[in-house]
Amino acid sequence: SVGGGYTVNDGNSGGNYTVTTQDASGTIDKAVLTADLTGFVEKIYDATTDADLTNANYALSGVLGSDKVALNDPAHGVYARQNVGSGQKVSVSGIALTGQDAGNYTVNTSASANIGVIDPRPITVAADDLGKIVGAADPALTWKLTFGDLVGGDAVTGSLMRNAGENPGDYA
Repeated sequence: SVGGGYTVNDGNSGGNYTVTTQDASGTIDKAVLTADLTGFVEKIYDATTDADLTNANYALSGVLGSDKVALNDPAHGVYARQNVGSGQKVSVSGIALTGQDAGNYTVNTSASANIGVIDPRPITVAADDLGKIVGAADPALTWKLTFGDLVGGDAVTGSLMRNAGENPGDYA
């Protein structure tokens, strides 16, 4: 909107002109913020790509002055792959802004970063204690998991053998 405060300098106090004013409109675009993933996300191998995120995994940049704006910090993301490793890509979607000044901004709705760590799942495989009579054939050797568990259809395969010998005694 045009306000007062202008003067036509024509040597006749502006009398040589008839001035008509016109309003014009302007647009103030929303400021752009950037949401990033930070820190690290760690879990023990579970045969999934599920990633649990916390508010410490988010960084927001570009907020102006003392504006009240924050991220919604989605709690679930995904690893790029399910296998053990560090520096793995973790992605999240559904990012949005909250706070009384959120309407003045836009933000990316997804983010990813190489912040994932998947640690090996601990298991213990132990041979079963078995016995036989001197001269008899060895029994079928068997095993069991004594600590931990397998996930996602994973399986332990292979065969067992014992130290050679036929004299009475213990053999590994």
